Amino acid sequence: MSPLDLWVYRERKQLAHGGSLLRALERSLSEIRRLQASEGKRRAAIDALVTAGELEAALADAADPLEAAVSQATDALAAVAMGSPTDLSVCAEALAHARAPRSLAIRPPEGFAGDALHPQAYACVNELVDTREALVVGVRSVGTTLSAITAAALRARGVIARRLTLRPDGPPGHRRVALGHDASEAIARARRNGATVVIVDEGPGPNGSSFLATGEAIVAAGVPHERVVLLGGRRIDPDRLRAPAAGERWRAFRSAVAPSGGFAPVRSAAIDVTGGAWRPLHYTCAEHWPAVVEAMERRKLVADGRLFKFEGLGSSGHAARHRASALAAEGIALDPCDEGDGWTSYPWGGRPLQAGDLDAVLIEHIARYCARRPALCPQVSAETDLTPVVAGSVAVLLGGASVAGSPLATLLADGTLAIERVATTDGRLAPHEWLRMTDGSVRKTDAITHGDDPLFPGPTDIAWDLAGAIVEWDMDKAAREHLLTAYRRASGDDAARRIDAWLVAYAAVRGAFSLFALERCGAAEARRLVREVERYRAVVASFLVTAPAARAPLTPLEPQAPESGRP
Repeated sequence: MSPLDLWVYRERKQLAHGGSLLRALERSLSEIRRLQASEGKRRAAIDALVTAGELEAALADAADPLEAAVSQATDALAAVAMGSPTDLSVCAEALAHARAPRSLAIRPPEGFAGDALHPQAYACVNELVDTREALVVGVRSVGTTLSAITAAALRARGVIARRLTLRPDGPPGHRRVALGHDASEAIARARRNGATVVIVDEGPGPNGSSFLATGEAIVAAGVPHERVVLLGGRRIDPDRLRAPAAGERWRAFRSAVAPSGGFAPVRSAAIDVTGGAWRPLHYTCAEHWPAVVEAMERRKLVADGRLFKFEGLGSSGHAARHRASALAAEGIALDPCDEGDGWTSYPWGGRPLQAGDLDAVLIEHIARYCARRPALCPQVSAETDLTPVVAGSVAVLLGGASVAGSPLATLLADGTLAIERVATTDGRLAPHEWLRMTDGSVRKTDAITHGDDPLFPGPTDIAWDLAGAIVEWDMDKAAREHLLTAYRRASGDDAARRIDAWLVAYAAVRGAFSLFALERCGAAEARRLVREVERYRAVVASFLVTAPAARAPLTPLEPQAPESGRP
């Protein structure tokens, strides 16, 4: 685990009403039953399967008895997704008489939310199991859905397949698995019957610890290493995993990778523009390329004049598609088209803006966007207390330099990051994230998912986006005051009173993330990221040596006259 992980990754969870989740699952089962077209039925079943897995995992974590009924629905949806004739009415009837907890903590699996992991890829398990019986063990949370689809694939081939889920616990590099009574009984049965035990998860992550802890708990229960298979979602070098003796421990098991690449919506004549590969299509000179974190970019393809982007399955995908539609309806973002399997497409075109494009009209446009964002993109997950994260990021960015007695120390005090208008923020306000279209209008890109991904800040005050616009566009005092005044006029919210603390927060957290990215990139990208780090460091340091200038009360600007090319 990198020390920077603490200032980059947040615990991502959604506090949801259990009854509402249960009724939504019932509706999904009813809708799928009515579908006739096989492809439409499969796609609907996949999306409902991910949502059912999220609910089942939350119930398992809460040790709620409703887990049993929901797990039957998860299994049934997995069977439908695999093309097996399954009567969903039995599951719907069982859920209709069930009662759910009032509050549940849902943890959307990142594999389904952002990594283009597809459940059906785990049907490759058929090539790994040569016994007549199998036990599928899902590592919660994502392993819940994966265990259901893996078991369904085995049953379709005639294998007797049972499944269970486990939640590893402990520090990231030293996970442990405690086997309850039911899990111990299931593993003992698998041992007696000579079954193959298949452990499924989306990783392994940088440590590999969850996979290893689960496999070793099963071996400790008497199953030989050679009958345990680790089925993950990405290729790894076991010797680069960070858990103690990870390489040796990993190679003690059989392992395989589920190939998710075949579930993109286009099959030919597509250009893969993931990992920053979109930049040569927009810029003639690599010196002008914006920095990217290649390994953390979502999958993107360009084909037939459209950009295809993975926006997520399950609850994350539903929320992302809602935001996309809401922003497009107001002419802020490009019109989305749901392509199924977690993919959304948008028109491909326009010119990315540059810092020199900033003018009064564009400032007004950005201000109106920030004013509308809280209503169009309301929060879907819990807020995080950013104060310790910002303080830690400042320390990392300034190399531990003392801030005592400085204006920066005041801005880092508890309570300065006031949350007055919360939103699922955009988080990507840089010039290249805005497109000038052929008709002269401006459209926002990459506005859908970052505000609720596993990185800080998560849903927070809209001042985060205002600060992001100020920093990324390098606005001078006049431009900054114009933005804040126009925003106040459009929203009724005087963000100028709290903006300095949010400027520090934005620059510090983004700077720490850029340092984190530097640990994972090549030399060419490193040069761009170093420039980003220095830019963010300069913003934070500006509050270290000089008190923010006193400002006269802002007064509304005169309405801007229409101009050609108005956003």
